[in-house]
Amino acid sequence: MTIQKKGGYPCSTKDYQSVVLFICAFFLLTNSLKADGRTVGLIQYNQQGQQEGYVLFAPERNTTTYLIDKCGYSAHSWNSRYIPGFTVSLLNDGSILRSGVADSAVLNAPGG
Repeated sequence: MTIQKKGGYPCSTKDYQSVVLFICAFFLLTNSLKADGRTVGLIQYNQQGQQEGYVLFAPERNTTTYLIDKCGYSAHSWNSRYIPGFTVSLLNDGSILRSGVADSAVLNAPGG
C-alpha cells in the first residue's frame, strides 16, 4: 500500500512503521534512564497496614537475592551462581539459606 504525501512524494506504510518503532524505542529508553536506581523491587507502596521490617526475596531467573526495606531501598544483596529455587531464609548470623537450581538438573520444572 502506498500513501501519497501532500508534496506528492509517495510514502509506504513500512516508512510509518519504522518511525513508530523508533518513537517507541526512544520513549522506552529515555524512561528507563529516568528510573531511580536506588529501588530494587517495589512498584507501589501502601503504608496503611504495613508492618515494620524488611523483605527478603530472590527474583525468578536472577542470581541475586535482595534484602529491601518497605520503601524498596536495598539494605543488602547476595550473589550466587545458581538461579533460585522456591525458598530463601535469613539466618541469625546475617547469612542466607537459599535453594537453587543445579546446573546439572535433569528436570527443568518445579517439583514438590
